[in-house]
Amino acid sequence: MADKRQTNWEPTSKRFVAILDIMGFKDMVMRKTHEDIYESLQKLSFLREKIENRKRESSNKDLYKDADVKTVSFSDSIVIFPKLSLA
Repeated sequence: MADKRQTNWEPTSKRFVAILDIMGFKDMVMRKTHEDIYESLQKLSFLREKIENRKRESSNKDLYKDADVKTVSFSDSIVIFPKLSLA
């Protein structure tokens, strides 16, 4: 199902994109307990939220005024992209 949230982001702008891959994820799943994996993924989720919310948490909001960032997870990969486009 498509995400129907309204944003003021240009969906096809040229921008930098970071792709982070968790190396050894398959091995980790095979060797660790469910609880260990769940804890690791919760920590990762917390860090993703911290990245996206750093603008709101900053004491110097002007420094981050154009620094909106989104993150998306796909299996063991995380994609990070900024709102600011390359001109």
